[in-house]
Amino acid sequence: MAVTPSLDGIVDRTIEQQGEAFLRIRERSHATISAEQYLILQEHEERLGTLGLRLSVDLDGERFLHATDTVGTFRLTDAEDRWLVVEVAPKVEAADVFRMIDRTSDHLPEVGDLDSEISSGEAPVSTVFLRFFVRQVRRFLEKNHYRNYRFVETNTSSGVRGCPLIADYSLRNLPRGQAHIMPSRYLELSQDVLENQVLAYSIEVAQRLVSVFDLNSNPGIAKDLRACKGSLAGVNSRPVTARELFAIRYSRSNVHFRGVHRLCGVLLRNETIVMDTGDRIPFAAFSLHMPTLFQKYVSSLMMASLGHSFEDRKNELTFLTGFGARPIKLDGLISSYRHRIVVEAKYRALERADDELVLGVVPERHIYQTIAYAMHEKVRASKGIIVYPIWDRDGPPARVSDEISDFGWGPKSPHGVGLRLLGVDLGAPFHEVAEYCAVVLDPVLSSA
Repeated sequence: MAVTPSLDGIVDRTIEQQGEAFLRIRERSHATISAEQYLILQEHEERLGTLGLRLSVDLDGERFLHATDTVGTFRLTDAEDRWLVVEVAPKVEAADVFRMIDRTSDHLPEVGDLDSEISSGEAPVSTVFLRFFVRQVRRFLEKNHYRNYRFVETNTSSGVRGCPLIADYSLRNLPRGQAHIMPSRYLELSQDVLENQVLAYSIEVAQRLVSVFDLNSNPGIAKDLRACKGSLAGVNSRPVTARELFAIRYSRSNVHFRGVHRLCGVLLRNETIVMDTGDRIPFAAFSLHMPTLFQKYVSSLMMASLGHSFEDRKNELTFLTGFGARPIKLDGLISSYRHRIVVEAKYRALERADDELVLGVVPERHIYQTIAYAMHEKVRASKGIIVYPIWDRDGPPARVSDEISDFGWGPKSPHGVGLRLLGVDLGAPFHEVAEYCAVVLDPVLSSA
């Protein structure tokens, strides 16, 4: 029976082949680095902060690279074209990261063969995401050949097509001595529309990342990229910013793009490819901020469990403090006929993962923050829930702690602000976690 190689084993062999050109570090940990690696990293010290990385040297001269909550792959070069690939691996399994990413894309078609690959821990997060992204876009394009009407402007002497643009003719063509050319505008049914341009540009970005990270030898990715580019032939792959992407308004004709566009947004927000003057190899990075990813996963979980009683729009959950400090931003707010409940998502592994969640293993700052948010004048919540990831494959996929109500007592809150912990298993299927959340939270919502 064949034994599936682990990620650690693959990385060890890669290090043997590439030597100092490859560096792997776990999320929220540090690694000892060589003098050559330190020099390469030092040239990119300004960028390291945005990637969640930090350099340090101790009193003995040992050099260290520290990682925070940002995971991904970063390729760096120095002035002598020496290169270094830094892989920051998540503290959770790659399959758990995959499931959280999957929730950002609104029930796109499942990729069963890829799911089985990453469940065995064969690939880094960046490679997993690129495989998943390209496969999902290909399957979407196989089922959807979208065209729409768009306005096209022409300025040629071949004739007038559609509506003549008299103002442009008078102000632009006549002063230039082009009286024989009448600009015009007409309506055309085309595939080259914004919805498809987002996909075309995202596939181009993915292809550049695949090239820089040396994944072209992967036959699956290469085949899917060719299929995507063939389906999008004739579509302009102009640069599309994440802000422009999220400003798209969906109607009945293009609402099926919403899920794949959200997946494109994950790629466009988290990729960086920069070619500095004099460089032959670009700086490239694909990274994911795990606390943000977990917060989005919790939002999807609460929406699936509680429906419209859960609010996660940041513009509706941002409140001023009144003394010049930064405003507070809630991760979520549950509004029921009995309670308003503050929801805070914290990407931190608890020390205990048994059936009974206990407050003794939770950082005090998380408790005080949630209580302070609940007592804000504009919030006035009677309860708070702090959501944590758990990794206990044998227990229920969601579990809630007993309530603590030692904080927040006052004339307007005679029972204090009740606080509970909610643990969600990242390794369980999403629908099972959502069902258990609805069950365990029902007594909390209905209690007096």
